[in-house]
Amino acid sequence: MTEWSVFLVVTAMLGFVGTMYTMFYKPTNELKIEIVKLNGNLEHLNRSDINQNKRLDKHSDALDDHEKRLTVIESTNYIKDRY
Repeated sequence: MTEWSVFLVVTAMLGFVGTMYTMFYKPTNELKIEIVKLNGNLEHLNRSDINQNKRLDKHSDALDDHEKRLTVIESTNYIKDRY
């Protein structure tokens, strides 16, 4: 083998390794990073939804307390003055 054939074999091997890296490892690694980001965003969204649901439940409990609402309305004398 001459020096040029050794150079061509080494260049071909480096090209093969570079191609395998860009075709398989790099996209897989980028996909893994994006999945980790997506999972983090999903967990944040779930925590936010839980907090929002707690606030809505508190608000609906306050609205469902009809006795308190009726007492407030009756104390204004709005209904008594209409008759």
